[in-house]
Amino acid sequence: MEYDNFKESKVRQYKEEVHEIYIQSCHNQKFSAQDFNCKIGQVWRSAKVDGLDAEDFMGLVQDTMPEHYGEIIWPWPKAA
Repeated sequence: MEYDNFKESKVRQYKEEVHEIYIQSCHNQKFSAQDFNCKIGQVWRSAKVDGLDAEDFMGLVQDTMPEHYGEIIWPWPKAA
């Protein structure tokens, strides 16, 4: 139970961070995937240390910015 509360709290925190990066990555009301991709790796490293896995992280990014989800270059290797 305590772990679930911790994880929920971290997911909320990282959603806020992803949203902030999204806002910073919009220039003249246009999303810059390049800017976003340059910054998302740092957030992912912190999330990973806090126990989130890649699937959790991808889900929270998709929840935060579904319209640009397909433009993201994930900071980990793709499975073959």
